[in-house]
Amino acid sequence: MKRPKLNDRQATILGLNFLIVIGEFLGIALRVSILGALGLEYYTIISNLLSLAASALVVYFLFRTNKIPHWVAVLRLIATTMLAITFIFVLFVLPINMHVPLWQLLFPGQMFFLHFACPVLAIVAMLSAEQYKFLKRDRKVVAIPTLAYAVIIIALNSLDIVNGPYPFIRQLLVGQFTGVLAAFAMCYLVPVLIASAFYGVQGYRIKKLDLKTQKKEATRGGLHRA
Repeated sequence: MKRPKLNDRQATILGLNFLIVIGEFLGIALRVSILGALGLEYYTIISNLLSLAASALVVYFLFRTNKIPHWVAVLRLIATTMLAITFIFVLFVLPINMHVPLWQLLFPGQMFFLHFACPVLAIVAMLSAEQYKFLKRDRKVVAIPTLAYAVIIIALNSLDIVNGPYPFIRQLLVGQFTGVLAAFAMCYLVPVLIASAFYGVQGYRIKKLDLKTQKKEATRGGLHRA
């Protein structure tokens, strides 16, 4: 059976996700070649690895069936939300917290792919090309990886197994219960808010497309009756 031809929107989704896969692979390969390890203690690495998997699955299913399963769409939502958090932290938190110029966090070597190019491509794809019918519960699922990361990394810091990797994590522990509680609240609220924004944009675009389709069908029906 011959595979159906991709329409313009599907071809755009395929192209953007293929670029994300290439960017993630290059960024992760550069990191490993320079540092000799992935650095799974970094939220940035986890978010980019998840993005690599999600975009690779999108490319695979578009090539094979022209359709993207709901679970892959949810994985894309989770990965894009995590990349958006990474991008926000790189722009507004890390330069102050780490006392590093912003350009050094965005453009040299692996940073260009992991902190800038891949997050921007993922966000652009989610907001402009991809159309997924997310369920309301999907927005809450999005917070699970970020909450899990917070629990694990704070526990490892509390036990002095890991130092950081971000300076503000140790600073949170100074406040003990209050600081940790605030961190967990943020790790739930921020992903849910970002995912809700993606959810809203997706819903609006799908609704707009449905209205456009209905108008076309009504016009065709009217011509046929005439």
